[in-house]
Amino acid sequence: MNARSNPFSSRHVESLAYQYNNLPWKDIMARLKLLNYRGAIIGPEGSGKTTLLETIGAGLRQDGFKIVYVKFNEENKKLKRELFKNNPEKLITGHAFLVDGAEQLSWLAWKRFCLYTKKSGAVIITAHAEAQRMRMMPTLVNTTTSPELLYDLVLKLIGKNDMVTRQEINRLFKSHHGNIRLALRELYDIWADK
Repeated sequence: MNARSNPFSSRHVESLAYQYNNLPWKDIMARLKLLNYRGAIIGPEGSGKTTLLETIGAGLRQDGFKIVYVKFNEENKKLKRELFKNNPEKLITGHAFLVDGAEQLSWLAWKRFCLYTKKSGAVIITAHAEAQRMRMMPTLVNTTTSPELLYDLVLKLIGKNDMVTRQEINRLFKSHHGNIRLALRELYDIWADK
């Protein structure tokens, strides 16, 4: 099967919407407003933090915010001053900073970021639970995964299919320690060999 027709290709997986478990969309946005548009999406790897961050960003854009998306990872752990230095207008109330991977920043870089963005309209971050011990921001949502969630996502991608059983889903979920992203990547490899 070629990559384009593989139902687990990144273009298909990235088109999946965030699956709201315990907290519906309107409640998330109401909580964000109560938190003065400052909050953290907390959860393990592959639990939908980035997907939810992007969904919130789309909602804020519809509400008139200008979105500034910043991503940190193993290769990019530095806060680039020019993001703020050359763009002072980004500090005004109409801008929302969406920060993916905030736990990658050092404590000092995080404090600097908070100083730079204190006048912005919104700051929403994603972080792993360990990083939240630094009390980066109040928790907006805790993302979790389950074999049922993985199964629902697989059904959205391929429909009912005898080739992917509940037993296989449970195996994938367990072998990837609940990381939905990695489980879907393994399914991509399995389907690529078909």
